[in-house]
Amino acid sequence: MNMERLNRGLIWIEQCLSLLILVGILGTMFAQVVARYIFRAPFSWSEELCRLGLIWMTFLAAAYIMAQRRHLAVDLWSSRVGTVWRARADLFVYLFVASTCLLLGLGSLRFVWFVHPVGSPALGVAKSYWYGGVSLGLLLMAFHSLVHAWAVWSGQAMKNDTATEIDETLQLSWDERRGDESAKRGPQ
Repeated sequence: MNMERLNRGLIWIEQCLSLLILVGILGTMFAQVVARYIFRAPFSWSEELCRLGLIWMTFLAAAYIMAQRRHLAVDLWSSRVGTVWRARADLFVYLFVASTCLLLGLGSLRFVWFVHPVGSPALGVAKSYWYGGVSLGLLLMAFHSLVHAWAVWSGQAMKNDTATEIDETLQLSWDERRGDESAKRGPQ
């Protein structure tokens, strides 16, 4: 199995699981509102289940966003330098993010192991299942950062699409949808 196929499979899984968890959270909260205000019999477990889902959805969606290179970024100087320096900066950033996520992910695994015997009050679910989403999300973000770093290192990012080119394409399509004629004509 090659790395690109594995990466695409993980992206699809992250996207689907994040969406399913979001739908589950919304359904649980809707059922809680109906049970509380219509039947006057609220569920004792709904808030806890939604909190569990929120933790998992947050970190799976963060990994998905990392894979799509859509995290917030501050671009102060990379748009003013050449392609080679921009590639070097991107490589540094991806490696820094990967090492930080790996460090935090592996450290969080120790915490997950430590809290495993503790159960949640309403559901009785071990806390390791709660916080395992944090560890998994951080390790997935590290993996996606390493994939991006490899793409920059091997030159694929410059051949295919850099994050700047993707952002420019998105901005152009947004301006076209708004009907902004000045974006089509360029600067005056």
